[in-house]
Amino acid sequence: MSDLPRLSDAPHYQTVRTLLIDADDNTRQLAWIDGAIWPPKGSAIELHDPNRDGTVAGTRLSLAPDGSATVFVYVRDADAGHFEPHDAGA
Repeated sequence: MSDLPRLSDAPHYQTVRTLLIDADDNTRQLAWIDGAIWPPKGSAIELHDPNRDGTVAGTRLSLAPDGSATVFVYVRDADAGHFEPHDAGA
């Protein structure tokens, strides 16, 4: 059995951001968030300007050599005024 490195030996990523990106157009950025969120696939994300809901299609974590980490959240964008039904009690 190989020994795992101690936590202090691993690279430390101090800057963590989340990028919401259009799943159908990977060049279209929808929003930057300071910090990390990792919504499950199928989650609704309310977007604005115009107000609408997008649906999470997938996520990816990217660790950069500069000590930053980015969580990419791929969102299927919707038409203006489209909102996903949700049940807060479910």
